[in-house]
Amino acid sequence: MTGIEEKKSDNDLKIGFNSTFGRSMLKYIVNIASSDSDFNTLLNEWIKKSLEDPETCKETIVEVGVASLKHFLQANWTGPKEYTFNNEDFNEVILSQEVSSCAILALEKDGDDLYQLLFHPILLQIAKTILLDLRLFFSDQVLIWSVKCLSTILEVVQEVNDQHLKILNELYAAVDCDGSSFYLQAKEVQAEFFLDVSHCFLRLYDFDKCKECHLKVQKILQIDLALTASLGKRTKFQENNLPQMRLDINLNESREIITSHGEATKELPTDITLNDDTLLPHIKFIDQSSLNCVNISPIDQAFILSTCIYLHKSRPRDKLTVEEVMPYIECVLQAPKVWSIQYKCLYLRCLFEFASTRKMERSISQLEELHYTYTKNVPEVSERQILMHSIGLQPIWKCEQSQAELLLSCGFTDSALEIFLRLHLWDDVIVCYQRLGKHGKAEKIIRNQLAIRETAVLWCLLGDATMDIQYYEKAWTVSNYRSARAQRSIGLSYLRKQMFAEAIPYLQKSLDLNCLQPSVAFSLGCSCMATNQLDLATKALQQCCSLDPDNSQAWNNLASSFIRLNHIQKAFRALKEATRLSYDNWKIWENFLLVSTDIGSFEDSINCVNRLVELKRKTIDSEVLRILVDVVKEKIEDKNGLKADRLKDRLQKMFAYVTSQITSDPYIWENYARLTLIDADLEKHEKALDLLYKSHRCFTQHTEWEKNEKELGAVIRVTRMMIKATKDVTMATELKGRAVTLCTTSKMCVINLVLRLKKAFTDIDNQIFPSVKPFIVELEEHVNELQELLLQF
Repeated sequence: MTGIEEKKSDNDLKIGFNSTFGRSMLKYIVNIASSDSDFNTLLNEWIKKSLEDPETCKETIVEVGVASLKHFLQANWTGPKEYTFNNEDFNEVILSQEVSSCAILALEKDGDDLYQLLFHPILLQIAKTILLDLRLFFSDQVLIWSVKCLSTILEVVQEVNDQHLKILNELYAAVDCDGSSFYLQAKEVQAEFFLDVSHCFLRLYDFDKCKECHLKVQKILQIDLALTASLGKRTKFQENNLPQMRLDINLNESREIITSHGEATKELPTDITLNDDTLLPHIKFIDQSSLNCVNISPIDQAFILSTCIYLHKSRPRDKLTVEEVMPYIECVLQAPKVWSIQYKCLYLRCLFEFASTRKMERSISQLEELHYTYTKNVPEVSERQILMHSIGLQPIWKCEQSQAELLLSCGFTDSALEIFLRLHLWDDVIVCYQRLGKHGKAEKIIRNQLAIRETAVLWCLLGDATMDIQYYEKAWTVSNYRSARAQRSIGLSYLRKQMFAEAIPYLQKSLDLNCLQPSVAFSLGCSCMATNQLDLATKALQQCCSLDPDNSQAWNNLASSFIRLNHIQKAFRALKEATRLSYDNWKIWENFLLVSTDIGSFEDSINCVNRLVELKRKTIDSEVLRILVDVVKEKIEDKNGLKADRLKDRLQKMFAYVTSQITSDPYIWENYARLTLIDADLEKHEKALDLLYKSHRCFTQHTEWEKNEKELGAVIRVTRMMIKATKDVTMATELKGRAVTLCTTSKMCVINLVLRLKKAFTDIDNQIFPSVKPFIVELEEHVNELQELLLQF
């Protein structure tokens, strides 16, 4: 059984249910559904006994499992929902409410909470039992269907967990086991398998394994993708062609011909054209013809789209990331071939373009059109399901949920609420009612659902609606003490009250039950930091960063924990990642500046200063600037063992840029002067003197130092440097007129400072403070020295 097959008719797919095994299984399901026995165990044992029967063909059992999965996907993913099947036993099973309830309970037996409006959940239970639970009884050719079954389960559960990851790792490792015939299959089958697996890993937060799968697919298909730029126009009134980002696709000429699915599928989802008075529907490139020269197959398109999804998930959520991934989508949309790929491309484009006011209307209309596509009778279901797992196609209700979320963000709360209520998405319903100020309405709806069926999730939702912790505790009891959500909710309720110590054990327990919760790991890390449990905080934040690597705040908090534990090198690496993810956060850049200076990464320190100035910061840490000048002056080695004096030119440019933006900070001018004084060049010394004048002027223009005697030392230090530089420059200056000007300027600066000191630092008896008097005496002596220099000239 392979992943890519020739299209089969619906009757061919249902041969398994018409077999002796299929009909017997359907009758057995009806019988056990009406009993009080364990539905999951009985079905499992019955199929095992059938496997022992020599008259039962294993291929027939697999056919039943695959057919069950495909019918389930038709009902919940691809549509059309309405179909007929000339098998009364089959119709009785899938339409029986009693059977559906048993199937839901069986699927939730392992602690998974399922979406409650699934169509025909018994089909998923049959597929899971055959393709996952009993997969070891069949050859490894069923492996790709096991992955597809797991991928389906990951989309219908409320939360993924580490048990799902364990199963996926086993399936992924099975292809390399001794005796495996996986690599004997066609190249396109291998590529489809790794694409299916990559989306599962992405759903389970294992980004490294996802990337590993993509590299394997790239090698199998011998395809290279690269973002490049070409001249083109975006708007109707644009006169000049500007560089626009596009995707280059390079196929190895020697690669094997990839089997196609025949002609392009007809009746693909409609691509609604952008109707805007300014923007063009698509970027108009000068070399438009070269963009369509590469003839790529559907599996190539699936790889391109999967790469796009991976990049969007693994990179910072900002406008630049959207600009980088849009060329992938546009490339695939140029040559529509497969229903599922076309659908996914349009769906992603809606989500990416919604932030643009000019494209917002098209996004909402496109989502409505996609939902309408499900109800059409064409194309056939077999065409719709081609490569659907390889691009991570979402269920029907998730498309509608996205549409409602976009409406909610636009302020159409009532319209969004209507969709959420119809889909039984109670979390979103509570949010809508809270926005509308109808808190009691949300509580009433949840209580009505509890009257129908009591679940841990509903009790948690009731706690969310009422903010009452007792309902979370009830959920914990109802779940038989296995609900990670219940423990999480209790912990977060304490966290909202800033009761950090009380929240920690509940958050820890939630992570023990399900380690794939990045938000819980982040909350636990913050709580532990607040209670000074730094080792536990570090562990939790590391877990958060591994699951959600684009969470810049988690990286920043992790760095703070490392600093407090005196692990500066680790803090440096964490902050470097945080700055990459949150490029516009000045607080993170300031932390990175301090840490990079501390460990001797002076190039990074210079980059940090430049970035802080770009972010319009008006102050730069003066101690860091002093250290940077000192290490260049004393030729200290950096963390790589290189002498820091090699950075002198870069530091000069940095100070020039900083002082062009920040003109009122005396410490910046002072350190700029200290750097300039390193050279024994008269011209540089004269420039340094000018910088010291500016530093001195900044001090005297402010009165902070006059109110605090501790600040006086910096003013005196700059004044001393100014006087020394004046003497050095004027004694070596050949032009008498310039020397007189410099001496006079310095003398007036010192006289003015003496007058300010005498006025600011006197007691009630008009006596100068004893601690300040030596400074005044020193400065008056300098005035006399400068006067003598003037007399000499």
